[in-house]
Amino acid sequence: MIISTFAYPLLGNASGIIKITRMQSTIAHTIKVADNIVKIRAKALLGGGEKTIENQHKRGKLTAHERIELLMDKGSFRE
Repeated sequence: MIISTFAYPLLGNASGIIKITRMQSTIAHTIKVADNIVKIRAKALLGGGEKTIENQHKRGKLTAHERIELLMDKGSFRE
């Protein structure tokens, strides 16, 4: 738990310190959730996995994500 030294004169009581601690833990939680979303999105983009994508390409086919990318304007589709 990190509490800056300047917080004491500004807050003057323990409830202010609790608010700072809660805010810092909320920020940490938000960062953790955002990282988790990035990991899940990366996994989803792989579809059935690298082996499945490789098999699609060997058959001369595109994956669903690749077909969507060709149809949509760049950056307009968000999964």
